[in-house]
Amino acid sequence: MVGLYCQLGVGIVSSKFKDNLPTGVSTSAYDLRFGAQAQYHVMPGQRMNPWFGLGFGYEIGGVSASLAGREESISGSGFEYVNLQGGLDFRATSFLGIGPFVSFSLGKFGSYKISQTGSADQSGDISETAMHEWLLLGVRGTFKL
Repeated sequence: MVGLYCQLGVGIVSSKFKDNLPTGVSTSAYDLRFGAQAQYHVMPGQRMNPWFGLGFGYEIGGVSASLAGREESISGSGFEYVNLQGGLDFRATSFLGIGPFVSFSLGKFGSYKISQTGSADQSGDISETAMHEWLLLGVRGTFKL
């Protein structure tokens, strides 16, 4: 299978970070990843179908805080260089499947954007970048057309 992927993660800001903020601040976090992928399904016609895949893409992640009508946010974006995937699909019907999966990806943010209520946005390139990784464990559903 060759196709596209898109993942949206919504996060909770750590209490260690929030301890440095004024009382009453509302915080949120997100991570959006999208790209291209290829998957090899070992036994596509069987009830249990192990598979593995490889992909690459782009990622945008950020955090925001708001208090009394004032909002501040910072986001980063950059390439996801590799996305390794594997799982086991169980066929529930001839066209529906469900099963566990694991995904590991490596990426690097190369640019940033800072927004504040009442101020002009600031953006630019990140001069000292570092690789970051994601490890996802989950359950996925499949639909065969």
